[in-house]
Amino acid sequence: MDIDIYGEWYLKAEKGDNSDAQYQLGSLYEDEGENLDIAVHWYRKAAAQGFAKAKASLKRLGYSE
Repeated sequence: MDIDIYGEWYLKAEKGDNSDAQYQLGSLYEDEGENLDIAVHWYRKAAAQGFAKAKASLKRLGYSE
C-alpha cells in the first residue's frame, strides 16, 4: 500500500464534493483488496454526486448506490 497515494486522494476526497477523488480512493482500496467496505463507502459518496464510474463499480461489485 502506498500511503502517499492514499493520503493525497483522501485529502482531496474529504475536502468537499470531489467525486473524482472519492472514486479514485475507492479504486485504490478495491485494488489493494484490503477492505472492500471502505472502497464501497467511497464509491457511494462519488455515486451520490452522479459519478458514472463509481456507479458502475458499485454495480459490478453487487452493491446499490
